[in-house]
Amino acid sequence: MAQHEVAPPRNPYEFTREAYNDLVKKTPKGHVSVRSKYEEMELVEDCTLFDIYRQPRPPVTDPNATKTLPVRVLNADLTCPICLGIIKETMVVMECLHRFCGACISTAIRQNQRQCPSCRIHIPSKRSLRPDRNFDELVRKIHPNLAEFERNENQIIERLNRSRHFNNAYTESTRMGVLNQAATRRNVRQIKGRQQQEDLGTTTEDESVRKKARVAPTDASKSLVTDRVTLRVLLHDEEQSNAPKLDRTLFTTSSKLKIRHLKKHLCNLLKLDSFADMCIVLPSVNCSLSGLSAAASQRDGVTIRKDLRCDQELEDYVTIKDIYQQYSMGSAWELRLLYHFSQATIVNGIAQFVANGA
Repeated sequence: MAQHEVAPPRNPYEFTREAYNDLVKKTPKGHVSVRSKYEEMELVEDCTLFDIYRQPRPPVTDPNATKTLPVRVLNADLTCPICLGIIKETMVVMECLHRFCGACISTAIRQNQRQCPSCRIHIPSKRSLRPDRNFDELVRKIHPNLAEFERNENQIIERLNRSRHFNNAYTESTRMGVLNQAATRRNVRQIKGRQQQEDLGTTTEDESVRKKARVAPTDASKSLVTDRVTLRVLLHDEEQSNAPKLDRTLFTTSSKLKIRHLKKHLCNLLKLDSFADMCIVLPSVNCSLSGLSAAASQRDGVTIRKDLRCDQELEDYVTIKDIYQQYSMGSAWELRLLYHFSQATIVNGIAQFVANGA
């Protein structure tokens, strides 16, 4: 007795869900197709529904039938991979049949390794290149006036760049570079040969620096915080005697320096692994060093803020410029800072001030 086999379904041009369900019912021992990416039953062994019911495209028999394509779609096949322009004087690499401009492929073979720029296949010599006159004729049919086409393309690209501000970043970068160079030259002339440091540079504790730091500022300089300031960093008086001390305590640095960067530099000088336990304190003695105390005693209307009368611990984000601006006495005076590692024993003066409600 011959085993009953399900004949493959016909190849209808319309396949509905109902027809699929009927075929599934008639298929014995049906199972889900493994090859299909959809959850469908396997009606024919090793075939998906797409394999069974796909239809060939009907041939075009009308001799007058035409298909229109945009020129930009065709340009992808007419572009030279080297210069990215329309291919001129087409040359074909016989080893791989890739097309290039005659001048482009000749220069590439002469200057680089003898390889096809598209597929990197070896090109023995220029004898492997052949002109393609038919392709040149095709390009001339599509672009009768190639020079005019390229000129219009360049105008469109320039207009698009201007509308989307693509060149603004380059222009702004160039302008800022020129300004930075001019500022650097001015700083070099002002420093007069003194070695410029990084964010935090050290200077020798000579008498001239100390005198300059202690000179009383003029009215014009009081309102101005310059880029370079002088500060002295000392170990806190209440710190333990075995705490590490700095060999040099006088520094000249940028007013934009943050306390976080100062801590990092001090740890490098002290040869410490981390600055997490270090605290920087702004002492009340700066009121006298800046001349604020003298100004308050001599002139009416000049007062000292209460928080400046006590030692206050500085946050990492505070800059040296922010500190100078609190005193409103310019930056031509020597700022004094203290450092310690005993947060549990040395009380923050500003916290104590707030707690007392003063």
